Amino acid sequence: MNLSRDSVTKKLIEEQLFSAKAIIFDLRGYPTNDEVFSILPHLINKPLKKRQFFFIPQIIYPDFEKVGYQREGSRTNAETPFIKAKIYVLTDASAQSASETFLAQVKGLPNVTIIGTPSSGTNGNINVIYLPGKYTISYTGMMTKNADGSKHHLKGIIPDIILTPTIDGIKNGQDEPLNLAIKIAKEQSR
Repeated sequence: MNLSRDSVTKKLIEEQLFSAKAIIFDLRGYPTNDEVFSILPHLINKPLKKRQFFFIPQIIYPDFEKVGYQREGSRTNAETPFIKAKIYVLTDASAQSASETFLAQVKGLPNVTIIGTPSSGTNGNINVIYLPGKYTISYTGMMTKNADGSKHHLKGIIPDIILTPTIDGIKNGQDEPLNLAIKIAKEQSR
């Protein structure tokens, strides 16, 4: 299921995901909408604390002096039915923002394996500065950290299995991360 393009609906979840032995989610790119997060409560069987933390700067002095940070966090409650299938999530450097939030939430879950290359490391809200000549600059105003407290920006979410597509694979029209996920899913579903 391509979570960057496909619409995730309750009907789809109910009709296809609960009966599957293995599911491959493609999160290379950016989800078309926030429906992707409707899957998350079905991947866990107990409440899940937020696995990525956003820190909003509290700036009241010039020159970034005495800056403080307000931590944002939440938890996801489990919903029934629980998806029992092994989950494989594909990612690469085009995964950013919402994709990275989803990846951070599923990373480390016992039934989930992330395959590909690290995500872009660009999660957080968007601040825009409008410049003369209709130019704009955008950046995140948040500090984002992974669940283990490590830096997220510029590092991204590191897959469980790192697989960089090869030039030969690209030339031959092969999707090597997808092929590996299919191979592992078939082997583990026997």
